[in-house]
Amino acid sequence: MNFENPLALLVIGLVVVVVGYWVVTHFLSEEAKQERRRRRSNSRLTSNAKRPTVKFSVRTKKTKD
Repeated sequence: MNFENPLALLVIGLVVVVVGYWVVTHFLSEEAKQERRRRRSNSRLTSNAKRPTVKFSVRTKKTKD
């Protein structure tokens, strides 16, 4: 690498720092963590199991009011 032009290295370093700061604040902020937790909690349950499923049929006694 050619180190004769320190201005180019400075600009490249500044861009790397700005992009790194944006990535850290965007993906590791509290709001981002809460949004990921909310999406996981409200998502549908899916199973990748390759086995027969069991369905329960529950009938309860009707209460007389």
